[in-house]
Amino acid sequence: MAVYKIVFSIPVHESPESVIDQIVNYNTFNDNCAIVLHMSKTFSYKDSSYTEDSFMSALDSFGNVFINPNHLRTGYADIIQTHMSNFQHACNVTDFEYFSIGASNDLFVRKGLYEFISDYDAGFSRKHKYTDKEWMWNPQLTTDHVIDSLLEKYQTIPANVIICQIEGCFYKKDLFSKIIDDINEFYDFEDYDFKGKDRDKVYPREEVYFSTVAEIMSKSYKIYYDSYAYVAFEIRISHIPLVSSIRKYAAKDSHIFNVKRFNRKLNDPFRAYVRDNIGHYYDQVRQYNPGTKKCNYIHLYAWNACVYLNNTAIAYTMRRAGRKILRLDKKGR
Repeated sequence: MAVYKIVFSIPVHESPESVIDQIVNYNTFNDNCAIVLHMSKTFSYKDSSYTEDSFMSALDSFGNVFINPNHLRTGYADIIQTHMSNFQHACNVTDFEYFSIGASNDLFVRKGLYEFISDYDAGFSRKHKYTDKEWMWNPQLTTDHVIDSLLEKYQTIPANVIICQIEGCFYKKDLFSKIIDDINEFYDFEDYDFKGKDRDKVYPREEVYFSTVAEIMSKSYKIYYDSYAYVAFEIRISHIPLVSSIRKYAAKDSHIFNVKRFNRKLNDPFRAYVRDNIGHYYDQVRQYNPGTKKCNYIHLYAWNACVYLNNTAIAYTMRRAGRKILRLDKKGR
């Protein structure tokens, strides 16, 4: 049985062509990796040249892509079960050193991830603390009995509850196995009806449970407190990464290897830019997707300019709003 350096967990729900593009991207930038896909129950083949059978055949041809046979419930802020199931499936079909979590709209822009993470047992960003009142999911988190049970089990305090960016986190296989066991002791996603009676309890548990259990165990492990993925927030509408950010992280010797929030359309100009100019894997993708096009630079830089101008306008508006609030606050005093 092959031992892979890293197994990446990716839930997918649409666009077979962009899934193929992403797999080629991951393989281009990561030697001896594997990918385990969780396909949603309603995976969409709309506007695709693939049928389900031809898509499965294409995925199988890679040799390092494993399809999770379980099609679990998924939804907004309801995907922790897909990564836990992907991990269990990966353990059943292959062997590996690290388990890492990705997203269906991210791409690698630089090599060297394994060499970077091999000094650590785990890595995740500490984006927020449990006490951060500004986190949008704080009401759901603070009433989550699973967190209370984990804290009680380890006789620890709420300060050890860590909210992280899930994309770009990584864990050694043995550590993540322990994390999964602890979570399974107190949490079963099938106990919840997040579209019905429990809709007020839904929140992205994958951003809390994994990192919190790892933090509780951190005295026994070497943790890197950051993510290797950059999640673009440069445009508040669709969060598309600017070309400047892609170039920066592709060239910079830093802890960033991956960028998130690419459109899932195969010939999106930003996706094509990475394919043609950063990874140079256009020919490999075209073998699977004959409709693959070269990067349209006029389209790319026109859209890039729109993103930049939109971001600048929003920043200006926010600054103006901030000054207005400050003046009102001073009057109130």
